[in-house]
Amino acid sequence: MLPTDYLLNLRRLTRKRDVSAYVRMMQRAHEFSHGLNPNNYEKLKDQLTRSNAFLNDDEAILILQ
Repeated sequence: MLPTDYLLNLRRLTRKRDVSAYVRMMQRAHEFSHGLNPNNYEKLKDQLTRSNAFLNDDEAILILQ
């Protein structure tokens, strides 16, 4: 998932009234965040590192595991 996915899908929603891409993107974001373990800092940090969450948006794509 790219950080620009949100804006591109929001634009598609508002200009073409196409909800499907926006909903799919939000579902992927929900699944990703639901799988994170906030009760263990080290595990959470490892999960976010493996998914490229700490890299700048021009360096990597967020890996949804």
